[in-house]
Amino acid sequence: MQGEIRSVGEQDFPAVERFRELKQSGGLSTPEEAAAGLWAVIAAQYPTGSVLDLRNLPIAT
Repeated sequence: MQGEIRSVGEQDFPAVERFRELKQSGGLSTPEEAAAGLWAVIAAQYPTGSVLDLRNLPIAT
């Protein structure tokens, strides 16, 4: 999906350049890392309405 996002034009997705820069700098998560982060959020049972950034959460293994 990340590759598809980076291939669209700026007129279709104004933030596309940010995603391209993240790819260049190694700032994108792998699908496996994203899935592990989501499971960690589910397992931690954060209160409804919590705002979280997966990049700042410990990953459960």
